[in-house]
Amino acid sequence: MVDFQLINKMLNNALNKLYNNDASLIIRRTNERSIVFRLGIYLQEELNINGLEEYNLDCEYNRNMEESKSTCNLLNGTYPDLIIHTRESNENNLLILEFKTWWNSNQDNDEYKIREFKNSPYNYIYGATVLIGRNHHTTNFID
Repeated sequence: MVDFQLINKMLNNALNKLYNNDASLIIRRTNERSIVFRLGIYLQEELNINGLEEYNLDCEYNRNMEESKSTCNLLNGTYPDLIIHTRESNENNLLILEFKTWWNSNQDNDEYKIREFKNSPYNYIYGATVLIGRNHHTTNFID
């Protein structure tokens, strides 16, 4: 299993690269998906640097094998902003991330969604909400 310290370090490194290289996306209030896409590139680099190439990093991945991804309380399907997992399996679901931006910062539903995914057959080990602020981020890991 990948420990929390490494997950936290990789996420922070990727977020720092986002702010250093793509601050204009944040300042100009571009679509959340544009920002998360760029972050995903940096997070994939972190996976590779740390020898975790066996994991898949996916954006808005809505599949559970052949079915739509859902939980007991989110029956109509749902798709996390970013996940680190192994496709076609629920045995290596490492991290689920939900994002909000400084101009749309209510994370209540995101925290609920992460708890749903962590306490479901998906068994995500780690989950966090990330608020992309104008000049810095706030990450909240959810138990």
